[in-house]
Amino acid sequence: MGVPVLFIPGNAGSSHQVRSIASSAARQYFSSPFVISGDFTGRGIQSLDFFAVEFNEDLSAFHGPTIESQIEYSAAAMRYILSHYPPNTQVIVMGHSMGGIVGTALLPSDDISALITMSTPHTLPPARFDARIDEIYSRNAESLANDPTPVVSICGGATDMMIPSESCILPDPGDVNPGSAIYRRTVFTSALEGTWTGVGHREMVWCHQVRWRVARVALELGGANSNVDMAVILDTWLSGDGRLLPPATGIDIPEAATYEALPESMNLVLRKPTGSRTYLLPIPRALDDTNASVPPVAPQHLTKLRASPYFCVGRVTSPTTQRSSESASCIPLEPSTLKLLPGPIPGKPFPVPDEGSDESEGLVLFEATVPRIPSDVEDAWIGVHVSADGEDGWVFGAFDETQTFQSDIGVFDIVAGGAKLSLQPTEQSLVRRHITFPKLFSNALMVYTLTPKSVRPTVSCAHSLSLFPPLLVHKSHPAETHYYRLEHEKSVALHTHASAPYIPLSRFSPSYSSELWIYSAGTDCEDVNNFTLSIDWWASIGRIATRYPTTLMSWGVGVVALLMFQAWCESGKGSMPSVSQSLVAFICHLLPKLLAASFIVALLPLSPDHYLGTRGEPFLGFLAPVLLIVATGLVCVSWWLMLLLMWPLKFFTRLLPMK
Repeated sequence: MGVPVLFIPGNAGSSHQVRSIASSAARQYFSSPFVISGDFTGRGIQSLDFFAVEFNEDLSAFHGPTIESQIEYSAAAMRYILSHYPPNTQVIVMGHSMGGIVGTALLPSDDISALITMSTPHTLPPARFDARIDEIYSRNAESLANDPTPVVSICGGATDMMIPSESCILPDPGDVNPGSAIYRRTVFTSALEGTWTGVGHREMVWCHQVRWRVARVALELGGANSNVDMAVILDTWLSGDGRLLPPATGIDIPEAATYEALPESMNLVLRKPTGSRTYLLPIPRALDDTNASVPPVAPQHLTKLRASPYFCVGRVTSPTTQRSSESASCIPLEPSTLKLLPGPIPGKPFPVPDEGSDESEGLVLFEATVPRIPSDVEDAWIGVHVSADGEDGWVFGAFDETQTFQSDIGVFDIVAGGAKLSLQPTEQSLVRRHITFPKLFSNALMVYTLTPKSVRPTVSCAHSLSLFPPLLVHKSHPAETHYYRLEHEKSVALHTHASAPYIPLSRFSPSYSSELWIYSAGTDCEDVNNFTLSIDWWASIGRIATRYPTTLMSWGVGVVALLMFQAWCESGKGSMPSVSQSLVAFICHLLPKLLAASFIVALLPLSPDHYLGTRGEPFLGFLAPVLLIVATGLVCVSWWLMLLLMWPLKFFTRLLPMK
């Protein structure tokens, strides 16, 4: 018997959707039939037994009682599954889309060890036509705030066309219970190591780069003994923001050991290294960028090139390869950032189309702040122990003092046609630049276009020997990171899901603020220093259209109610106006007043649950009049369609004989 896993499908979903994840779990656990893979041998980790509930593709997103019946059925299914296992066995629950809502509703439960949801709208129902759905969401919010069961939510981002991905972000327990240690994590697939791109709603369960990590984390969870162990496992395999190194022992460079001490201000650049050697760099501040493995952050298929950074003290006598007369003592260097970065290939599309990137692709980014040097130490170094076996790869290490460029560009500065941003050129072969926009409006309704311009556009990175061409990292939320390759006059779309209509603000989702990082190493091609920032109006309009369909329908009903009230008032004067007359009177007399009133109300700092859900943001105040005009137009079009449908009936009625 293995570890039971229960999969719950979503709206119009099928139990068959779990087959891709189950297949990946079996392929990872068994290297061949009945032979356990070396990754799991001797660790006490069992295989997974997958179960799935079948709801006959019910449309659960629109009907509260349907969700309630699915919750009851899933609870009964879980009890039946556990009846075949030893006492105290726990189930790992996976839910896709609305299946994640059903899975969350099963909490609190001692029978559930962890909950993994994929493309699940946790904070906002897809359709708010049933008050009973709101009641289920309220109960789930209480469970998410108080239940200790680890929960992780995987979101597809802008590629998910069925739900707004801001609703996929789990509410932060710290907003309700400050200091809470309850494990809640959200990761967007664009930040997920090895994926680095958005994933569609239905594709979430079979996208290889996602499914193999979900399967791996389920396998690892089967061997966890506590919620703390589970949190470490979830952060290791479903991480989008780096991780920490496990405890490690130091090393000594004894007498007669071979090392290489680099001269001051010289960078460490190794292309296709061979053998084993330690390199020493004299100190101030460090950044190490490598496409080798830095345990435990390594590709799924491990490379033979490994780099281990250390903080060393000792005396060396020459900046060349030699044998030392004294020993140097080294301790592991604690990273401030340790994560996989994508390595876009110049001249090829990124994100990679079709099957996407392989989980083994990418490079390891290791950033660390140099520890304080003891007063009795004369020489201190950053040591990088490199072990290679003739494999393609490279290691780049250097000291870097990152400069943060703060731009005062705001949304009103770029409405007319865009704003220009210029950075100081650098002669360094390693660049890590940080750009912040504290005044830039950040909301899911807004999409910005950033167009880079190179000072040397004639030089092509596709034919250069640079180790790592410029990579733009856009981080708008701890869970959401986007990666873009920077090329001359090739625009990238900057968007976020941190702040959005009808979504409560948290400490991680400010309405204003955005930050960019630019990484490059050994660049001898395009040096990108100039940018143009503008609004992508068509993309922004598309975002608005997908966030307000329910609001638009509600306002349309309100327009019809006003028309009926106006007609009722006129009938009291002795005559009942026709529908067309009521529409003309409404548009000519009442609508202008409503447009002005709607704009004023939109500027009030109302709760995100009310009106437009924009909390009185001035730049979005225009949405209220626009939505009112569109709602009125829909009412008019609906009436004209009814007239068009009634015209044939009127014609055939005239053909009938009169009695």
